[in-house]
Amino acid sequence: MAHLPVESPQEKHNYNLKIQSLVIELSSLLMDIDSKNADAIINEVLDKVGEFVDVDRSYIFTFSSDGKTMSNTHEWCADCMHPQIQVLQNIPVEANSWWMKRLTKIKEICVPRVVSLPKVAEKFRDKLMEQTIKALIILPITKDEQLIGFIGFDSTRRERNWKIREIALLRMLGDLVAHALYIK
Repeated sequence: MAHLPVESPQEKHNYNLKIQSLVIELSSLLMDIDSKNADAIINEVLDKVGEFVDVDRSYIFTFSSDGKTMSNTHEWCADCMHPQIQVLQNIPVEANSWWMKRLTKIKEICVPRVVSLPKVAEKFRDKLMEQTIKALIILPITKDEQLIGFIGFDSTRRERNWKIREIALLRMLGDLVAHALYIK
């Protein structure tokens, strides 16, 4: 396993300042949200966060009211990616799948190396590899403690060890986006 570069105290401080600046910017954007501009603002938030954490795609899926299907409702893609939002609609939810079991327990799915997913997640791994995804993180979106969807971030250019600060930022973003989805 490769060693992670050691960050100096100054690098950590600078990164934390960038996170604080991003959070202020996103909070400001989301404070102005209403039902007319919600989709545009949510997409802008996905864009800013996707670029900040250096991923290739960020997206939101929501579950149908009966929980049997899910649809990609918002998406941002880096220039190297083709949008998937049009084809990822009304997808049947496999309730017993490895990843859905984690999500329904309101647990994040943090995958630094897709090829290293366990045998129990073979179907999930194969779907990700078909899309050339090398690493991803998926976080549940809840309303009144019920799973209503998830926000995800894919890396197709490289495997990656997600930093604790990145995961914390993405969790907070999930909460902010959940609030925005309520307004919509």
